[in-house]
Amino acid sequence: MKYPGIRRHTTRRSRPVQFHSRRTPVARWLLVPMAAIILLSSLNVNSLAQCQSASQDSPVAVRQEVERIFNRTLDAMETTTPEGVKATTWMPPDQSIEDEIKCLGPSAVPAIAVLLKSERPFGVLLGVRMLGWIGGPKIVTPLKELLESSTSQIAKTNALEALSTAPTELALPIIQRVLDTDINRYVREKASRVEARLKGKVEN
Repeated sequence: MKYPGIRRHTTRRSRPVQFHSRRTPVARWLLVPMAAIILLSSLNVNSLAQCQSASQDSPVAVRQEVERIFNRTLDAMETTTPEGVKATTWMPPDQSIEDEIKCLGPSAVPAIAVLLKSERPFGVLLGVRMLGWIGGPKIVTPLKELLESSTSQIAKTNALEALSTAPTELALPIIQRVLDTDINRYVREKASRVEARLKGKVEN
């Protein structure tokens, strides 16, 4: 009932003040690369520390470090099915693995050369890649021996690519011999491409 002259007062409940933190699209895009940079930096620092812990004057220490990196990398490629069957899928090693091998440098070549006879799936391929990361004159002999003895097309084509990181004057005669003698057409085609690239370097 309404009474004249009397006003009815109602109390309104005040709403709590809420503060919303909204990230702009630019802020969201900045956070992702920053997180990636931090992650990569931590990986590289760890890799460098492990590399420096192996005395390059000690062949035993270098061999143990090479084997550790080699086995760890291949282990990461293995999976086990529910039936208990092991399967291996080649995955290109990430930059931190390459950095560790490069850090060891030419002193790691003898240990890697032994791994070129590995019977683990993709072991030979990984060893060849490792030699290519190091480069230089010391990698020539083990790669030459592999090209002469291996029957694997994948191993040979990757060995030819790795040879491109060796001194040109040492690599070219081996590559030209592959061109003249290898029975595999795809290997010869790879040799031809690497030869052209190296000759281009000489001409430039």
